[in-house]
Amino acid sequence: MKIQYFVETDTLVIELTTKPIVVTDAITDDLILDYDNDGKVVAITLDNYSQNVETVNLQALGVTFKFLPLLHDLPKQPFFIVYDAEADVLYIDFNNPPQTAQDSELTDDNIVIRYDDAEAIVGLTILNASQR
Repeated sequence: MKIQYFVETDTLVIELTTKPIVVTDAITDDLILDYDNDGKVVAITLDNYSQNVETVNLQALGVTFKFLPLLHDLPKQPFFIVYDAEADVLYIDFNNPPQTAQDSELTDDNIVIRYDDAEAIVGLTILNASQR
């Protein structure tokens, strides 16, 4: 799964899989679903994200994202989120494309905080993400 936010257009794109998109359906003016050959959702696009995050009910679409409302509180800048299910690790980069970290620290809650040369936080790596 890959999640990207585009500040210029206030658009959140959630790619659930890399399967080719064969059908696109505009559910509302701000909610677009992309489907594969089997009719399964492969991507979700939320336009005007900051205005709609509280009103979009993704559970009704059969998709559960417990953390989605939290994205509303992140700084309004391009960011990049990727979840590695096999490793159960969530990578959050506060720049898109991601910026290389020069240093990092592991917290007691198994979160790796990544820093750039100026000691600004460039991202987080959340270990055991599904258990939170």
